Amino acid sequence: MKKRFLSMLLVVVLCFCAFAYAEEETATDFRSIPGYTCFPLVADNPETPGHFCVDCPMEWTGGDASEGYGVPTAFAADPNNLSHSVVITELGTLDQAIILLDDEHPLGGFLREGLNVIKGESTENSKILEQFDLHGLPATRVEMVGQGFEMIWISNPDEECYLLDWGIEGDLWYFMYPVDPDDKEYTQIVSGMVDSFTTTGIYTSIPCSIKEAPASDFIYTIDQDEVCIEAYTGEKEYVIVPDEIEGKPVTSMGNNAFYEKTVRCVTLPDSIREMGHHTFGGCAHLVYASMPESLEVLPDATFESCFRLRDPGLCDGLKKIEQTAFWGNNYLTELYLPETLEEIEDDAFAFCSYLGYITVPEENKHFQGNDDGTILLSADGEKLIWYSFMNEDKEYSVPGSVKQIYSGAFRRASLTGVTLPDGLEYIGYAAFENTGITELHIPASVTQIGIMQNVQIGEGTELTTAEYISIGESIKTIYGVPGSAAEKYAEIQHLTFVPEE
Repeated sequence: MKKRFLSMLLVVVLCFCAFAYAEEETATDFRSIPGYTCFPLVADNPETPGHFCVDCPMEWTGGDASEGYGVPTAFAADPNNLSHSVVITELGTLDQAIILLDDEHPLGGFLREGLNVIKGESTENSKILEQFDLHGLPATRVEMVGQGFEMIWISNPDEECYLLDWGIEGDLWYFMYPVDPDDKEYTQIVSGMVDSFTTTGIYTSIPCSIKEAPASDFIYTIDQDEVCIEAYTGEKEYVIVPDEIEGKPVTSMGNNAFYEKTVRCVTLPDSIREMGHHTFGGCAHLVYASMPESLEVLPDATFESCFRLRDPGLCDGLKKIEQTAFWGNNYLTELYLPETLEEIEDDAFAFCSYLGYITVPEENKHFQGNDDGTILLSADGEKLIWYSFMNEDKEYSVPGSVKQIYSGAFRRASLTGVTLPDGLEYIGYAAFENTGITELHIPASVTQIGIMQNVQIGEGTELTTAEYISIGESIKTIYGVPGSAAEKYAEIQHLTFVPEE
């Protein structure tokens, strides 16, 4: 009981000590997203990345607390009532083994009781209140007797788990939160956070208990003995698309196949070779997707407005990412490019406000990046595709080889100054949005500024092509050659234009 009390004390202290950090790093960012009532809460410590996501109320504050125990842990609390808080911890199979071998580990008492309660056995300190299904995952709610807390244990049982002899049957997660039966709003918030729990990533994506969706969950067509999924009509939030329907292979997805569905995780079979545009457009709850190995082109707006997306599941075999593929993916924080990728179109990462790192594999010969993964260019150096807000430099000289700066390329960068090279030809819209750059010298070689090409947002809207759209609201002065595109841009945007030879 002493160890159990110590564990509880450590968790509570951890919550309150990390409170100030979380308010600065996580909740404040997402409060800048108009219209949203919640933000995705995860454990994202680089050393112990979590593989879960929950919806946290926008007015709460929360963040990563993984350093406390060395396992993925996130917490959230109501800043107006610090007794209202939630801790979510992930215990993978290997983590469980390490904890069980350490008699002094502060999570040992929790884990041993958790392994009992998920089997339906109450303990002296954990009284089972209910067992239920959470999106295909077995869950157990328990009262922590006499301590004013409850826990919800969630398991992902794996019949092939090699630690069964230890009592470990698969991955575990737990929610821990104080009980306040007199505050119905708080109780509903906790219930909503639990209901929003989603497993993510390669580590554990689709719960083991989830089976392929039946053909009745789809509208589909058959042509030349091949099936095309036209629309998902089911109600499940975890979806495994079958590789065959009516004995025929599923080889393609139509336009808007999952458009604005409330799916959380979707796995597509490797039999799919083609997808239409806006496949997951408007899927605001989508956290994880698994793309087919046989897919070569990620089409226009595939993940448009999937603001919770953590992992798009890009597979080797992909050769091209089309424009607006990740438009508005506010919680896509990092991206690993496939070895096979050859082309990224302009606007692919538009409004990915928190995309911090893009990793280019050594085997990929079509793109180049810097050492810390905060700058992405084409291999020939002619296209500057993306510059991360995580890059702390205040001044940047665009390489002389660059001819095209993609739309939104420097969005939210901490830059206060940038030097553009002679030979630059194109600057996309919002290229310098939300930076500290107040003036820009645009060379005469630039002929296109503020270009928004072939953008289609929403089902049924028409493609739009426009130019001289703002490249950054902080820019007040343009230096350039009279009669050039720079002067015209300054005129249209009502900026000060300073002639240069």
